[in-house]
Amino acid sequence: MRLYAALLLLILGVGCGQQQKATEEASAEESAAETEQATEDNLQLTSEQLGILQESIFFHLRENVARVDDNTFVKHEALMLNGDKLEYLIVVIDRSMLNPIAQSKESEGVFKLASFKQDLPNSELGDTIRVEATISIAEVNTSVEASVNSLKVNISGEYSTSILSSSPYSYNGWERQLDNTQIDSDLVVKLTEPRIYNRDELYLKARVWSLTQADLDGLSADELAYLRNEIFARHGHQFKTDKMKDYFSGKDWYQPFFDDATPFLNDLEKSNAQFIKSLES
Repeated sequence: MRLYAALLLLILGVGCGQQQKATEEASAEESAAETEQATEDNLQLTSEQLGILQESIFFHLRENVARVDDNTFVKHEALMLNGDKLEYLIVVIDRSMLNPIAQSKESEGVFKLASFKQDLPNSELGDTIRVEATISIAEVNTSVEASVNSLKVNISGEYSTSILSSSPYSYNGWERQLDNTQIDSDLVVKLTEPRIYNRDELYLKARVWSLTQADLDGLSADELAYLRNEIFARHGHQFKTDKMKDYFSGKDWYQPFFDDATPFLNDLEKSNAQFIKSLES
């Protein structure tokens, strides 16, 4: 148990708000230091493996608890870690509801309710799922060389939902359903199999990782600008320039509902947007 506790402290120390590395040399030095700290009884975790673990928790919650799919409009999404505690917060609306809501007389009020404000309770956040849980490591699998191949992680706590749905019995055609549910979920993380992101998924990687120069190599200035703006577009940002309007209007997923989507970005998205912008010139 002493080993698992030590590993857990290292894992949760990575956090979602890691900063961009100044140089590849600095990154390598930090990685080596973290590997040295993670060594106990000949077990090692690299900085990349710790990031894969964090990433795996993020996608496990969005896919199995929030059940995000192609029909989900995500206004805000973030994973926050503090000690052995985690909070995953996502504010969503089913895409099939967006146009009817926007065309109704109640659209302004509905979107106000569904807006993201960190300090508001769930009942006022809109379509919200909030997971508050404790993380523990149940099992560590290693190779013959004593490097860690996979971890079995337990996520235990509860998640609360505040979901807006259409209703013929409500005076304005919409009603809110509130619920609290216990979560006790095991997750096996294969540390030797990192998630592969294609070009169209880099906006999502920017939500959970700090992007590096290697992620963006080969992209032109225009492609970098499109990627940076896609971080905002995925949250419903309305663009002012014809160039961005024309580009994103051709995307099936794009639905511009907000004059400024900046408040809906998590800290990593904001940091990554600034990083991409620094490479555009």
